[in-house]
Amino acid sequence: MIDKKAIEEHIRGILVALGDDPNREGLIDTPKRVAQMYEEVFEGMNYTNEEIAHMFDKTFSEDYRSSSSDVVLVKDINVFSYCEHHMALMYDMKALYQAESVQDAVALRVAHPDAQIIAGGSDVLVQMREGKRAGVELISIYGLDELRGVTLEADGTLRIGSLTSFSHITRDPLIQKYLHVLGEAVDQVGGPQIRNIGTIGGNTCNGVTSADSASTLHAYDAIVELTGPDGIRRQPIREFYIRAGKVDIRPGEIQTAILIEKDSYIDTFGHYIKYAMRNAMDIATLGTSVNVRLSADKKTVERARVAFGVAGPVPLRAAAAEELAAGQPVSLELADRFAQAVKEDINPRDSWRAAKDFRMHIAVESARRAFIEAVKLAGGDL
Repeated sequence: MIDKKAIEEHIRGILVALGDDPNREGLIDTPKRVAQMYEEVFEGMNYTNEEIAHMFDKTFSEDYRSSSSDVVLVKDINVFSYCEHHMALMYDMKALYQAESVQDAVALRVAHPDAQIIAGGSDVLVQMREGKRAGVELISIYGLDELRGVTLEADGTLRIGSLTSFSHITRDPLIQKYLHVLGEAVDQVGGPQIRNIGTIGGNTCNGVTSADSASTLHAYDAIVELTGPDGIRRQPIREFYIRAGKVDIRPGEIQTAILIEKDSYIDTFGHYIKYAMRNAMDIATLGTSVNVRLSADKKTVERARVAFGVAGPVPLRAAAAEELAAGQPVSLELADRFAQAVKEDINPRDSWRAAKDFRMHIAVESARRAFIEAVKLAGGDL
């Protein structure tokens, strides 16, 4: 039987662990409500499969267990289940397959080409709840720990496993040392709960231009590693994004890592600016990531990179601004010219979040501010 009192006590403990007060007015009845909800959701755990079959009058008059060796197959049953990895309700799914390894995930992708990959579930579960993926098949790769973490390869390449959470990236010592701006960017994704379960792989595979990681990964010439039936394929992230909401993942493939080569990050310093309608937990109206590499005397820009999210249908670089800044003396006047030059390459759209002209204004101003901050971080004097 389900122990509601124990559930209430544990929910109170969770609220305390989250830093809240379970005795305040808005939460005082929350443990009881959650316990009641769990009692309903998990009611099926009180019965055997045979008892449930009798409850719904779904039994066979013939005893197939003793009289026949034939398999009885019941197909196309929509399943409403509770995910044991996330303790979250799974809505209207056709099947859930659990990958035991990367190769197993590839095999499942080949066998079920229409199935949706799920890892953190911060987007997929919401879409299922809203009915946008009714009857979907899921392949869970959550248990593939080999796809988690940040490592430094022998040639200096930073390797970020696709299942690495945003929170992990922000705290990781290698990211803090070599690519602090990426930690800065993903620390602006949603709230703490989302950052704890959301992954860099999911953020890029969604193909949305507003993804907070996307502009910084473009600015650092990231490479996407994909593993499929034919082995490993590596692709520049600029080619990975095809169009809004569409990325180049081929049949049977899963994304396994994001790679940043040493020449892309060494001696560079960057800054990310997110403009949104709210200060927290909002989708970017525009995202801007700038990084620079200065000369040894800190007086000349050797290289500058700038990339935007929501300045076009996919994340994009502003090549004209990058070419303008290369080899130029560090100055506020250069920051202004650099910012104005981004207008040559971006093409924001009108939407309910912001008009095109407003997004263009934000792009210029955020490019100027991010450039100045990146130069200062690199040791330049402005």
